[in-house]
Amino acid sequence: MTKAARKVAMIGMGAAALALALWRRDIPFSVLDRRYADDSSRWLTLPNGMRLHFRDIGPVDAPVLVCVHGYSASSLDWLPWAERLKASYRLLLIDLPGHGLTAAPDRYEPSLLGMVACVAALMEALSLARVVLIGNSMGGQVAATYALANPDRIAGLVLVASIGAAEPVSTTTASPPFVVRLLGSAIARFALRHIDLTPLVRHGLRNAFGDREAVTDDLVRQYTDLARAPGHREILTGLQIGQRDTAMLAQLPLFDRPTLVMSGDADRLVPVAQARAIAAALPRARLIVYPGIGHVPMQQIPERSAADLRDWLATGPDSPFRPSRPR
Repeated sequence: MTKAARKVAMIGMGAAALALALWRRDIPFSVLDRRYADDSSRWLTLPNGMRLHFRDIGPVDAPVLVCVHGYSASSLDWLPWAERLKASYRLLLIDLPGHGLTAAPDRYEPSLLGMVACVAALMEALSLARVVLIGNSMGGQVAATYALANPDRIAGLVLVASIGAAEPVSTTTASPPFVVRLLGSAIARFALRHIDLTPLVRHGLRNAFGDREAVTDDLVRQYTDLARAPGHREILTGLQIGQRDTAMLAQLPLFDRPTLVMSGDADRLVPVAQARAIAAALPRARLIVYPGIGHVPMQQIPERSAADLRDWLATGPDSPFRPSRPR
């Protein structure tokens, strides 16, 4: 073997060793259910074979809050709010396809409308009407899309650092988030379906929180574990996120339900300008901006943000409904 051939062989073996070191298999749902399901966990089987997971917390006869998480997150993101609101409200925390403990059918094609259909399926299965629909980030776009199409079933809408109704991050003064740039590459999308996502998850969470100390090893492990559920990585890398929805933007001025818009002015993923644009387009919107807070105020400042939500729900001329029990 020539010197050049040996060098090529060594490089090839090194690349193979690196790929093997980074390779991560799926974690079966049976294992993930044991780790992350709890007494509030429920499953709903949809006609397409999807096993939709959601958490049902609070009195069954209380006013209903349906919460929709963001990209790569899960129903677990809403537990800090659920703990503070469950005495007065019934909280339904949904896991979207490709996220959490929801198992999508083989060859599932991810899309915004597919996620909206999951919200609709939950609403139908539980015969829900006049709910407050809450969404964070990508979940805000899902929630708004459902609400605009079904206003009669909505008592109010809460958008937390929502995407979809304003200019995408890539056209603002901020740089596109690293994950958005990665998903723009076919090679990167293929790699992300197979390798260890821990460094990327840690980086993304630190961007979301804007606080390195808040991003614990347990939190990173939770996100990484759930991303390794069968089929999840294919769905996560197939989703198109962060794009402006011009149809939604045109409909917002016609939406006559009370809406609460929340944002942190230190959000590195969705600039606060998007929240201001969304609130300005809605006729009955209240905007709350948290100084120094990032992308997930329900996790970063759960006490304060839950109190703001509770006050909006229960008081004022635009409150969607009052709690059935004293606070």
